[in-house]
Order: sequence, then C-alpha cells, then structure tokens
Amino acid sequence: VTPYTSKRTTRAAFSELQVPLVGKANRLPLVERLEANLAGRYEDITGQESSRVPKYGATWSPIRALLFRGSYSEGFRSPGLTENRRPTTTTTSTINDPLRGNTPTAVTVVTRPNPDLAAETSTNKFLGAVVEAPWVKGLTLSVNYYQTEQRNAIQSLSTTVILNNPTLFPGFVVRNAPTAADTAAGWPGAVNTLYSQYVNFGVIRNDSIDYGVDYRIPSERLGRWRLNVNAAKTIKQTRQLAVGTAPINDVGDTYSSPRWNLSSSLFWSKGPWSASSSFSYMSGFNSNQAGIVPSTYTTPAMHKIDLRATYEFKQAVWGKFGKGMRLGVGVANLEDKEPPFFNNIYGFNAGLHGRWAFGRTFETSFAIPF
Repeated sequence: VTPYTSKRTTRAAFSELQVPLVGKANRLPLVERLEANLAGRYEDITGQESSRVPKYGATWSPIRALLFRGSYSEGFRSPGLTENRRPTTTTTSTINDPLRGNTPTAVTVVTRPNPDLAAETSTNKFLGAVVEAPWVKGLTLSVNYYQTEQRNAIQSLSTTVILNNPTLFPGFVVRNAPTAADTAAGWPGAVNTLYSQYVNFGVIRNDSIDYGVDYRIPSERLGRWRLNVNAAKTIKQTRQLAVGTAPINDVGDTYSSPRWNLSSSLFWSKGPWSASSSFSYMSGFNSNQAGIVPSTYTTPAMHKIDLRATYEFKQAVWGKFGKGMRLGVGVANLEDKEPPFFNNIYGFNAGLHGRWAFGRTFETSFAIPF
C-alpha cells in the first residue's frame, strides 16, 4: 500500500434573511400571510474558483385554508480530493461484455484521478400548495413540484456505463486482438483492461411531483384516528453522459428513481393503547434499456406492510417508578416478501430494496422515562 496525502483549505460563509411582510396584525384582502426568504452562500477553496450561490423563496396565503410556497436556489460543488487527486489503483473484476453476447470476462480495472474535472453547478426549483379542506374537518391536502438540474455533474464511471458507451469514452476499454473464433462470431477481442475515473456528465435533470393527504378524524368516540398518505411520481429523469450528446431518458429504468413511490400510515390511540399500520409501494422498472443490448428483464413492483402496537403505563408500576413506561410489539414485512433479483454481487439492489432484505421480522420495545 502506497501512502497518499492531500489537503486544501476551504473558507465559507452563509447568510439567511426571513422577512415577514404580511401577518395577522396587518393582513389584507386575499393576503392572509406573506413572507419572503433570502439566503446566500460564499465558498472559496484553495486551487479552485470561488463561488456565490443564492436562494430565493416566498410563502403566500390568500385565505387561512390555502397556502402557496415556492423557491429557487443554485448550487456549486468543486471536485473533491478523492475525485481529481486520488492515487491510481488497480483491481480485478468480472464484467458481462455486451459486444460479446454478455459473456462473463475477468478484466483489470484501473481507477485513476481526473485533474481536469470542472466544478458542478445546479439549479433547484420548487412550487407547492397546501389546502385545509373546509368541506371535511381535519383533512389537509398538499401537492409539491420539484425540478433539479445539474450541469457538469461529477459522476464515477461504472464498468457498465463504460462498456455501453465506448464511443463516448475512447481509450477507456482496451481489448485483445480478436481470435479466429471471435472473427467467425462477429465479435471484437475480449476486454483486457478497463479505465475508470470521475468525469463531468452534461446535464442531469429530475422533475417530480408529490401528493399528500393527511386526515384526522374529528370524532374520538372510538379513539383518535389519523390517516397519512404520500405519493411521489418521477415525471422526468434524463442524463447526458457527455456535454452535447442526446439525453438518455431514465424514467422507469435502472438509473432512475422508480416512477411511483407511495407510503401510507394509519394511526390509532385510545387511553393507554396505540397502534399503527403502514403500507409502502414501489413501482417496477426495466433494466439497462439504455445499453448496447437492452435487457428484457423487468424488476417487479414491490409493496410492504408493517404493524405495531404500544401500551403506556399511566400509573407507577413499582412504587413511585414506572409511570410513563411503554411496551411495544411489531412485525415488519408482514407478508415475508423477498427483494427481487438484481445483477450485482449481493443479488439485490440494496439502495432500493434493502427494506425487504431480512424478510419478515418481529420486534419488541421497552422505554421508561427517568
């Protein structure tokens, strides 16, 4: 192991100003509440260009039951030391070569620094609305729209991206001379070495919308009930692997967030008892549709059900002690579902399907205040 050290100095400052323009004391017709938010960040890094990024936001409530909010902000990130100054390392890996019938091949992977990395910039836009439905007491509805756009996004090249886009990354794939059998099959030579490094992608854009429902049942005759539902939809997710290239639409594919994510919970409490049930859903997606040889494998949609119950001791249990003690039991992944197969070393996508990795699990909890 060759020791390696590197350092730099960062100076940064952040400021924020919250300005209440209209409130309860000076409200106007159709202006129940009005606020402005201004913020900014300055950053100076040794050997890098300095940056100044702003944030603007506003909140407007024309009537008590309706609220609108929005914001615009910019971001700036200089390459990290491990991205543009890291030492070169050599490892071995097994890849599936798309130009050779996805034949598994053992290759040498050389990971190197990229001193030419440019800084990453971004813009973030947000619009949202919240309605306290006057026709149903206790019902609150919300909708939020998000748009994020990154330019010169700093990304680590995976072996899959390199193999699927050899013309965008010339010299990153080194092949042996084709054998007679390769020539007869119409295949290039086997991959000998892959070079990997951080690069600047073109533009990565994500558009999504969230829907929310929160309902507190007014009647408490059968206890207190509350229902909460949140659904997120990925509208658009595109990426340019290099500046000036056509964007790849990743919605519903491996590199995108699932098109739909839903989570819902039902809470109940009465006296010392409380209970909850939760349901989550994630839509399915295709695999590697942007590759040279698109996969026909589809990851199925998944859902998960959790149940929990708690009892709180309202009186002392041992002399003067134990008041407020809580005992709880629960079961997660009630249907004992397993994560779907994913072609990696673990056999499943831990980032998306980790919550299903342990199957059905049982839990108990004990808490006592002091």
